Parts: sequence; C-alpha cells; structure tokens
Amino acid sequence: MQCLSHTTPLRDLVLSGDYKQIVNVDNPLGSRGELVEEFASIVRQCWRGDRAFFSPREMKDLLGRLRDNFQGYDQQDAQEALSMIVDYLMEDTNLVTGPKPVIELNEKSEDETDLECGERFWNDNLKRTASPVLDLFYGLSWSAGSGTLARGANDVHGHACPGIPRPRFSSGLVLIRSFRGAHPQANTARRLSAPNATKL
Repeated sequence: MQCLSHTTPLRDLVLSGDYKQIVNVDNPLGSRGELVEEFASIVRQCWRGDRAFFSPREMKDLLGRLRDNFQGYDQQDAQEALSMIVDYLMEDTNLVTGPKPVIELNEKSEDETDLECGERFWNDNLKRTASPVLDLFYGLSWSAGSGTLARGANDVHGHACPGIPRPRFSSGLVLIRSFRGAHPQANTARRLSAPNATKL
C-alpha cells in the first residue's frame, strides 16, 4: 500500500477527489467501487501527516471478501496481492461501461513490425479498458520463441506485475528488453542471471 500511495499520479488523483468522477460501480469485473474507495481512505490517512502508523484492516477484510485465498491471517504472496489490488483499482475506474467487446487476439502477422503488433494489441485492449490505472501500471510483454520461456511463438501479453520466467537451461540467462515507446533511444536491454537451482 505504501508503494502504491507513493505513485505520484495515482496519489494525486485520489487526494484531489477527481477519482470519484470515474468510479465504475456497474463493472462486474471490479468491486463495485469498494476497493478504490478503501484505497482512497488509506491514501488520505497516509498523507494526512497526523499519524505515525495505522492498520489497514478494512482493506485486508475487503481483499478476503473479494478473493477467498486472502481470508484469514496466513502469509500471502505480496506480488499476488499487489496484482490483485491494481487489477481491482483498474476495473473500479474503468471508463468503458456496458458489455465489453470480445477481442480476438491474433498473433503477429509476417508483414507487421513488433511496434505495429504491439500498437494493435494495445488499441484492442483500450476498447475493453480505459483507466488511469491502466495508463500507469500496465504494459505488454512479448514472447518471440517457444518452449520454457514462452507459451507460443509471437505471443503478446498485457500485465501489471509480470513474472520473470525461470530458465531451465544451463546458461541461466534471461534477456529482457524494455520498450518505452517508438523511440529507439528509450529502449533498453538487460540480462538477468538465474541460478540453476530449485529456488531462485
């Protein structure tokens, strides 16, 4: 919750009260606005400045009502919780109302560049979801191979909290390219070393 509350555009949207104009209580994929309102309450408490700490118990209870695996007080996966919160925030502020169109996800065609395919996928996604949370936290990942690192050739996936696949081959290296737009100078490539062990 602290990480999300320090995301400046999201924090400002909440503290200004502007989020209230876009709460979608009719979206069956959201929480009918409950989660975004509880998140707003937490952000206001964080930034009020008159408390050293507080317990977001109401958010914990709400997460348990929304997903059974978050009920009780067993230890939970932080990335799974973050992903769930971001997904509900996105759906609670989704400006697309009414039935969402069914979008057929076609693989990249031979005459498409990576950028053209990504733009097509993203524009199709915007027909179903238009939210400031989508703009802040979501991106696309591209799998251009097959086997252990991809579900299929030329797969495009939308995500907020991507997992990094663990390679099952001896080199233990994963190449991750980050594309931040159409400008080549904004793109980066990183090699991550993954130990060849049962746990990372």
